[in-house]
Amino acid sequence: MNASPTDNRAQAERIRKLFSEWIEPGEHTRLFDRFPPDQQERFSLLAGLAPNEQPLVICSLDQQCWTLLTSKRLIWRLANRQTALAWEELADVQLLRRVNPLRPSGDVTTSTLQVITDGGHAHALELETGPPFFGFWTALRLIINTSRRAGGP
Repeated sequence: MNASPTDNRAQAERIRKLFSEWIEPGEHTRLFDRFPPDQQERFSLLAGLAPNEQPLVICSLDQQCWTLLTSKRLIWRLANRQTALAWEELADVQLLRRVNPLRPSGDVTTSTLQVITDGGHAHALELETGPPFFGFWTALRLIINTSRRAGGP
């Protein structure tokens, strides 16, 4: 059983609240409605948003690397490939840890989330580091946990 449209609306509001009250906006990541209007229009077209689909949060690292979380899907573009997953397809999200080779101390940097689908496929998302990264991770965990409680994967 999938989450109902009402559940998705409630989740969308929780995600908006998370990013407006708890997550400090990054240089490249923020609530969608806080991006300039011309960029909002561009990403809405690129993502192919449905009329009843609300864009929530976007991380735009550059023209070819961006991630958009909407009220129904997770959509991302990496190089020339764009992928979209419905909320109901999300089964898990994991932090990928990498060692920064430029730091002699071997500091770990985290900028990649791995999203696992209910079919077991893994997808890597490149995101801005810091609070926005953990905001995306938290939002996806919220979606996945709600789906499980509703009888999803």
